[in-house]
Amino acid sequence: MKKLLSILNIDFLIHNDALKNWRMILFLSVLTLVMISSGHSADRKIFKIAALNSELKTLKSDFIEAKKQLLVLRKETNVIRILADKGIIKPKEDIINIVSSVKERAVFIRDLWPLATYFFETPQEYDLKAIKKAWKEDTKTLMTELVDTLKKIEDFSSANNEKEIKEWITSKGISYGKIMQPLRLC
Repeated sequence: MKKLLSILNIDFLIHNDALKNWRMILFLSVLTLVMISSGHSADRKIFKIAALNSELKTLKSDFIEAKKQLLVLRKETNVIRILADKGIIKPKEDIINIVSSVKERAVFIRDLWPLATYFFETPQEYDLKAIKKAWKEDTKTLMTELVDTLKKIEDFSSANNEKEIKEWITSKGISYGKIMQPLRLC
């Protein structure tokens, strides 16, 4: 009990041999400050690493997007060359739109022409199986009405066209397959 009171009264700091105790306290204080500083330094490094990882992800995303754009430009350039070889001259904006519409299905540049031919040349023949399956007696009338509806559209964007066609199909009370398959043939 006497030792406990001695510690609580801090007698060990005021005795004659207190110098060695003060050295130990000073050493522990410096050690504590070093540990606190080290912890803060580690926290700063962790936050910096997290920020750099975030920046790295952004840069990787930008790189992939730029690479995609480069591939599209290469495809467009090759399509322009292919068209020039075939004697077809089209504005660059048209070619960009055409390549953009078929680029997801084209694995190689050589795949572009077969996928985009119908934009430049009228098909000489159709798939007879597809015609027999999709073309019914009233299909010609429906296609004519759909063409008239499409001619009235002012905002001829993909999203708006899809909306207008869906509304027209719904208003007619017919199935999508009855229109979409023949429309693909057209």
